[in-house]
Amino acid sequence: MKDNKVWVAGLFYFVFIPFLLVFIYLMSSGLEDVLPLQTFSPTLLSVIGAHYFHLDFYHLLSNLIFYLVFIIVIFWFDVLTNRRMLFVNMLLLFVFLPIFCSLVDIAAFSGKSFVGYGFSAVAAGLFGYLTFSFLHFLRDYYKMEFKNDIMAILWLIFFVNLFLISTTYAYFYIAVCLAVLILVWAYRIRFDILKIFDVLRSKDRVKRTVTMGVLTFCLFVGVTLLFPETIRYNDSIIDILAHYTGYSFGIIVPAMVSTYLVERGER
Repeated sequence: MKDNKVWVAGLFYFVFIPFLLVFIYLMSSGLEDVLPLQTFSPTLLSVIGAHYFHLDFYHLLSNLIFYLVFIIVIFWFDVLTNRRMLFVNMLLLFVFLPIFCSLVDIAAFSGKSFVGYGFSAVAAGLFGYLTFSFLHFLRDYYKMEFKNDIMAILWLIFFVNLFLISTTYAYFYIAVCLAVLILVWAYRIRFDILKIFDVLRSKDRVKRTVTMGVLTFCLFVGVTLLFPETIRYNDSIIDILAHYTGYSFGIIVPAMVSTYLVERGER
């Protein structure tokens, strides 16, 4: 892919999306009755627009910070090893994910008076995709030859994060089942896990530290930030369902599209 296309992708992620979020926030007083998703009477505009709408400056700021942290790292990984996904994700994460999350909210809160808005679901989706982007980078940039497909490693990280979410909200029976699944799955792909650490040992300290830092963030840190124990913020309830839906969509759907469509189409 030519460098000028990378610049187009950079403008979309680092200029257009932040500008859109800030612009809609500045116009929020006139859009308050139009963009928020009201599950009892949704509109086509609110199904997408609600995910770009904020009423509170600190809500906007926190989502922007999360977004920029995730997208900077993702952009770096994908520019080096998976450039086509820079454009595929414009649709997957910024159009299809908001629609999917809104439909899940409508189904979950059917018949109830629930109003949802905010960029959190998209930020959670980016966090999910970061895991695949990181694994793809490890495989292609460091020329790692895994015994299993990287999707197998992705599922392990997904299970670990679901375990952490379950313990956060005291779903202990689910957590126990996930713990067993994690042990079984980790044993199944143990050679690939060891391969990652063996390759990293051969790298210099800076590369090893940065790589382990991203891996730790994908496994433990990010999920605790996106799924806080207290779900009340001021007088509002955090839509944890949107966070969970966005994260699940982000870690699974783009990874499957990249693995089974984009990469196979390039062969």
